[in-house]
Formats: sequence, C-alpha cells, structure tokens
Amino acid sequence: MRWLEKAVAAGTKKQVLAFLAVAMLVFWGVVGHTLAVVKYAGDWRGFFRLGSGFYHPAVMQDVPRDSPWGYDGQFYAALAADPWLCNPETQKALDNPSYRAQRMLLPALAWVLALGNGHAALWWYLALVWLLALGSVLIVAWWLMRTGVPVLWALPLPVTAGLVTSLTRATPDGAAVTLLLGALLALEWRKWGWGGAFLAAAVLARETTLLLVPAVVWWQWREQHLRRGVLLVIPALVAFFGWRVYLHLQVGSAFSTKDLANFGFPLAWLPWKIRQVFAAADINGVEVLGLVALLATVGSLAFAVHPGMGLWELAYLAFGLLGLVLGPSVITEAYAYSRVLLVLSFLAVVLAVKAQLVWRKTALFAVPVLWGLLGLVLVRGEMIPHGGVIPVFKALLIHLARL
Repeated sequence: MRWLEKAVAAGTKKQVLAFLAVAMLVFWGVVGHTLAVVKYAGDWRGFFRLGSGFYHPAVMQDVPRDSPWGYDGQFYAALAADPWLCNPETQKALDNPSYRAQRMLLPALAWVLALGNGHAALWWYLALVWLLALGSVLIVAWWLMRTGVPVLWALPLPVTAGLVTSLTRATPDGAAVTLLLGALLALEWRKWGWGGAFLAAAVLARETTLLLVPAVVWWQWREQHLRRGVLLVIPALVAFFGWRVYLHLQVGSAFSTKDLANFGFPLAWLPWKIRQVFAAADINGVEVLGLVALLATVGSLAFAVHPGMGLWELAYLAFGLLGLVLGPSVITEAYAYSRVLLVLSFLAVVLAVKAQLVWRKTALFAVPVLWGLLGLVLVRGEMIPHGGVIPVFKALLIHLARL
C-alpha cells in the first residue's frame, strides 16, 4: 500500500501545482485584459508603452501611444521587427542602440517565429514576454514539488514587483529569469550541455545574467572541477562578446557608457535614496515600500552565506551584490530596480526552503514577500489613473457586455 500512498501524494502535489498555474494565468489574463481595455482600447500592444515623443518604425504606427517618454519596452518591440538592425529606422527608434540591442534574444526569437514579418513579430514578442516571464514562477513551483516542499512557497512570485513591471511594460527581464533558472536547474542535475545553453541564452536576453558565470566557475572549482566550470561558461562568453562584435559592425559601438552609469560605489545609493524618498513634499508610498524591499534584499545576503554554499547560494550572492552597486539612474524608481533584482525573489524562495534555521528561513522568505507586496501596489497603481480598482473592473464588464 505504500506505493499507493506515494502515488496519491504525488497526485496531490501535481494538483496544487496545476491550481497555482491556472490561478496565475487567470489572474494575469484578467488583469492584463482589463488594463488593455481601459488604457489601450483593448490593444495589448499598448504594453510596449510607446512614447509619443519618440520616433517609431512604420510597422509600429498603429500601436497605441503612452506618455511622451513611454518606457523601455518600446525599444525592444522595435528590435523585434528588425533584430539585426539592418534598417536605419530601427537604430533611429532606439534611444541607445548599443545598449538596447544587447538584449537581442527575445526580439530575434519573435522575428524568427514571425518569419520576418514585422507586424507579426510585435505580437510574437509580446507573447514571448508574457509566457516566458510567467514560466519563471512555474519553474520554481515545479522545483518545490520535486523537492517535496509545499508549492505555496511560490505564492508571492506571480506578483513580485519586477515581474509586474516586465509584464505591464513588455521588457525581457522576466524571460531572462526563466532562462537563468533553467540554467541553474540543468547544472544542479548535471545536465551540462543544457546548462551551458540556457546560460548563453539568458546572457543574450539580459546582459546582467553574466553574473552567474563567476558563480558557476567558483562552484565547480570548489567541487574540484575547475576545467569543467570554465567549459560550461564558454558558450555564454562567446555569445556575449560575439554579439558585441556584430553590434560594433552595425552601429559602430559594442558597448554603451550607460552600462557603467547604471552602477556606483557599494551602498552609495542608500543616503541618496533616503533623501529622495523622505525629503519630498508628498512621500511616495511605492518608493517607501521599495526601499524596505531593497534593504531586506541587501540584508538577506548575510543569511545566504554559510560554509557549505552550493550553486544556488553563490548565484544569490552574485546577483545580491548587484543590489549593492546600483547607480542613481536605476535606483531612482521602483520600476527600474525591481526589474534588475527580479531574480533574487525566485532564488530567495529556493534558499528559504533549503535553510534549516527558522530565523534564516524567515529573513530569506521576507524578500519575495516584500517584493510581492510592492508588485500588488504597482498593479493597483496602473489602475488608479483610470479611477481605481473597482471602476476599472466595471469598465471591463461593460466592455465584455458590448461584445
């Protein structure tokens, strides 16, 4: 009868995982369609956040406009129609070609799936942003199920702030986290080829995932397999520098000064951020909660350090240290720094589950919880300009009744 008990237990875990997946898809399907209806007349491409003050390629002329400045998703959407930057108007549409074009994976994949059709590539890019980003939650939930831990540990992840921003502003950050988690799982299970491939893909989706390279090498060095560690990261390094050679040939520059402007001295942002948050006439609750989440994340690094650190812990330290050196251009708003540090919420769940001491579990799990609370506040903030949560959903019901 023991086999039957195990089968029932496994079935129950799969049902919980399926419930989480369905609940997440329903939540974001409703929220996404609601925002598309009230903000962009039902056109989901509005999530590209096209700035009315920017030049946009002809293929994007019928896409809804946002504020004068828009947001970063507009540049990656433009790349989806021409990821190889062959058309001069593509470079004209980018605020910083060498900086934006380094995140080429999702735009290029969208272009391939659309068979080179620019209009279709825009929709493929949006679909990839949403599906791959939400896939990051399912990867962690699946890992929890395989580990025998309640899947509900992943509950804060679907609304973590960086994911909310990535979805509602069509950036590749959420997808990069999915690829990064795929690399970590493959490496943990000794699937070396898949690990190297996922890491290379993640680097092309977002360049900061290159921080996993020293973590992998250090991990393998500690396991006395330094040569294998070096071989594992070679595909990522080739992809990183190879694409920059191509960018140099196309736009005349392989790197951007903005890469360096995004960083500063460790914790130099803290006094600046405190002044920004509390010196204003009207204190911004979003930035207050964001500052708390930032401090909890940076403080949690101390709880991730222990003598037997494995790959997950080393990855958490690598990306956590990134939080220490963020520059004013990133730290200025929750939408920016929550995306940059998005992967830490997912890694913190894994580390919290692995932790033996209650106080260590609590400190680590506080990271996704705080970012999740901030994410819910950001979702509400998307609706406030249109009357608030209840009026916005009423507008959706009226829209559906007219169909």
